[in-house]
Amino acid sequence: MKKICLFFAALFLTFFCWGVEIQLDSRQAFPLPASVNPYTLGGNKKHSTLNTLPEFYPVGWSKDNKFAWCQSYWLDGAGINQFDFYIQDLVEDSIVFEMHQSSEEDIVSIWNQVCNKYSDELEKHGIVVSKNKFLKFPVKVKGKKVLVRKIVDELGQDLETGFNRISYKIVAEKEDRVKIINSAKDVLQQDVFVTGCFYSPFENRVAVVLANEVPGFEGTDIKYSISGCQLIIGFE
Repeated sequence: MKKICLFFAALFLTFFCWGVEIQLDSRQAFPLPASVNPYTLGGNKKHSTLNTLPEFYPVGWSKDNKFAWCQSYWLDGAGINQFDFYIQDLVEDSIVFEMHQSSEEDIVSIWNQVCNKYSDELEKHGIVVSKNKFLKFPVKVKGKKVLVRKIVDELGQDLETGFNRISYKIVAEKEDRVKIINSAKDVLQQDVFVTGCFYSPFENRVAVVLANEVPGFEGTDIKYSISGCQLIIGFE
């Protein structure tokens, strides 16, 4: 009788551990989202001095207007891959979580190493992982078109680095009304491009993808950033 009890106890522990292992393996396999290239999808062409065009990964949205996204790119000077993960509040346009990984391994391997941490943060912030379609401007809301565009003031060349300095505003326009959704003053940057957006499944709000052309290793690189835009209110 004792041997039978020990046998069933051992069998239970085996299946329990096997189940835990499957659960852990399942979490490890949390898939890398499909990537897009907003810079080229937005109608821009790679020029001779532009080194890096990152891959952009839209992850998902929360009901309280947080957007999770990633970008990956090759660091020419260091010879490694960089992977940046963000959860951004698109009401305040503030980063509520970010994580940066550098490795000689490929992007999928980097993702598999840290996807559990990403999964925990997504759950913490109520992010619903889903497929997100990249949209070009203008977009329509309640039958009206909304266009987002840039206004750039070139301030001249930086004497120390040889790169441009600019100030810019990113404005949303609907009919004859406008609002500023982002701006920067006197930054070391060649240019900024409004590439397109991702539409929230929960309200009339978009994540506007900006491609910032910044100084890089023997040339310039594109680095993405996000600005939130509510499509109904705030226009003057």
